[in-house]
Amino acid sequence: AFTNHEIVLKKGDVLYLTSDGYTDAPNAKRVKFGSQRFFDLLQQNMTKPLDVQKQILLDELHNHQIGTEARDD
Repeated sequence: AFTNHEIVLKKGDVLYLTSDGYTDAPNAKRVKFGSQRFFDLLQQNMTKPLDVQKQILLDELHNHQIGTEARDD
């Protein structure tokens, strides 16, 4: 079952859409990136330009996954 939600956005608001693939991504020790770490990363960088935020998110995930093989569940 689906539920509809209405969200009122103001000029300048930003939505971040992601799947659990980012937060569930394991490192070489099979430790997930984590929801709290992801949220903290967004909080720390939310005032930066979006292209900079994107690069930070990509770099953090890449650094987290060093030494792991790509896999898809």
